[in-house]
Amino acid sequence: MNTIKKFALILAITSFGFVSNAQQRIAHLNSNEVMQKMDDYKIAEFVLDSLTKAKKAEITSYQMELQKKQEAYTMLDKNITSAATIKMAEKELTSLDQRIQEFAQDAQTEIQNKQTELLEPIQKKLQAAIEVVSKEKGYAYVMDDQALLVKPEADDITGAVKTKLGIDKTAPAPGMTPKPGPSPAPKK
Repeated sequence: MNTIKKFALILAITSFGFVSNAQQRIAHLNSNEVMQKMDDYKIAEFVLDSLTKAKKAEITSYQMELQKKQEAYTMLDKNITSAATIKMAEKELTSLDQRIQEFAQDAQTEIQNKQTELLEPIQKKLQAAIEVVSKEKGYAYVMDDQALLVKPEADDITGAVKTKLGIDKTAPAPGMTPKPGPSPAPKK
């Protein structure tokens, strides 16, 4: 999600700062990995996917209605049908097309607003956990892995932040299921 990348960049920029004392320690973590394993994030992702599917289904329904009306319009015999009836049918098609476009724009705005509403508290929760862990471990700065080209493993606090949030470190990432072992040979 775009919001996650923005959050990671903001986190990296605000965490970097200028190191005035060589004694200050710098840590790093993979905020995307942590966020994607948070239960709240999984719920938010489910809600957003459901909302998106529902809006797409509504748009598809409207488009099917438009298509039926377009087919009816093309079946009109222009020689028999009055000009007023043809004009009214054209106006109805144009109006329906406009409503579909407006609905699609409103749906997109609704989805974006819902995404912001759901992700903001998750990002705040993650930020709070990062701050607690960095303070406990004595780090003055924490950067996101996405902004680093070289990152010492010893200063990786991803696991500590997961633990602070109560996330099982051994659980697979969303969409990543463990590969099953070899299947038994078919019986003859």
